[in-house]
Amino acid sequence: MNKFPQKLATTALYTGTTVLARLIKMSFLIGSKISFFSVAHCVNPLIGLYATGSTMLMALGAAALVTATNVFGPLLLVCHIPTWCGALYLNRCVRKPASKVSTAAFALLFALCALLFIVHPVGSQAKAYTLLWLIPFAGLFMAQKNSFFQAYITTMVTHAVGSVMWLYAVGPVTGEAWLALIPVAFAERLIFASGMTLCIEGLAAARIIGPRFLPNLFPHSTTQQ
Repeated sequence: MNKFPQKLATTALYTGTTVLARLIKMSFLIGSKISFFSVAHCVNPLIGLYATGSTMLMALGAAALVTATNVFGPLLLVCHIPTWCGALYLNRCVRKPASKVSTAAFALLFALCALLFIVHPVGSQAKAYTLLWLIPFAGLFMAQKNSFFQAYITTMVTHAVGSVMWLYAVGPVTGEAWLALIPVAFAERLIFASGMTLCIEGLAAARIIGPRFLPNLFPHSTTQQ
């Protein structure tokens, strides 16, 4: 059966949701007056719930290109690497059981992010910032039947990758500024995780309430985790 129409529909739905979610801005990224966090950062990784492989890449790529703000849009695809990592983690959660290889891969990712952060000249002045990633690191080795905990680790995956990329790309941000962000980032990630949990449970409810109308769009239900 040709699945391209379904992939196209998923991509269109995801891209449209991303465009709308970006309109709800939350806060500027550290050291920037242009880049900002929005509700899109909360909902974008959810593509990992109901798409895999080529469909997920197609949806993420399309959303990145459509939301690019200048002629260098294709280059801005790298800015969506944190979202891709978060989506991959969430996709791992819906696989029963999660493979040891994927667990080791994400554990290595957290460790690598922490290492890259503390060896940076500025990051070395704010080593405590990497402690934010200890809870999700430990969570990788626990049974994750709670959708909030899954969402929390997902958003911390994007946070770890995004923080390191921002540290190396932006440049002159002080160690004191990173340290001051610790409570802000913690609260921010809890808010993101809460929003993601509402979306996850909403998708699960859609699967239960309307299977006749949405038989394949949301194939995974976290209520069965």
